[in-house]
Amino acid sequence: MATELGSRIRELREQQGITLGECARRAGLSKAYLSQIEKGHVEKPSAQSLYQIATVLGTSVGALLGAMSNSEEGEVTIPRSLEEFAGEAGLSDADKLMLARIRYRGKRPQRAEDWRYLWESIRRSTRESA
Repeated sequence: MATELGSRIRELREQQGITLGECARRAGLSKAYLSQIEKGHVEKPSAQSLYQIATVLGTSVGALLGAMSNSEEGEVTIPRSLEEFAGEAGLSDADKLMLARIRYRGKRPQRAEDWRYLWESIRRSTRESA
């Protein structure tokens, strides 16, 4: 299981063009520790570490652990209003996917300005500047 988890993390990270060092920095982990996780040398990474990695990669802990099938992960659609906002804001694909997965009572923003508000709220609450 550790090897599958590590492979999944590495694959997602590389698909998004994020280096090991950058992923570790964003997740608040050491590069060496993340490398060990990706190589399958950490049998039981902490829930906190997995959450931090999943957040950076724009996915869920369940997806990292394989609880969701690839087809379920692939069902994320990016609405035109989000594409519009993402183009204006210069968002990465990972950030677009993260936003596209957000639902509140089954609904998500409908206008580009609503996506901007959501994005700014997330940035401010995590104290990260883009």
